[in-house]
Amino acid sequence: MKLGDFLIQKRLAKRMGQNEAADSMKIDRSRLSRIERGTVKIYGDEISRVARVLDISEIELLRIINEYREGCD
Repeated sequence: MKLGDFLIQKRLAKRMGQNEAADSMKIDRSRLSRIERGTVKIYGDEISRVARVLDISEIELLRIINEYREGCD
């Protein structure tokens, strides 16, 4: 599963639109959109904020990120 698909699935399961999710994550909606589309990487404290808002562990999110990045090499 692609990182973006995973994030979209989790966000929609919480019945959150991009604007609401981005506001809760304290990132721009356009940045969240690019993360979900896979055109930019997610870094640093964004990982913690995304995991918190989507109610997943940072470890689970890091695992998905690593799987996605390995598949892109």
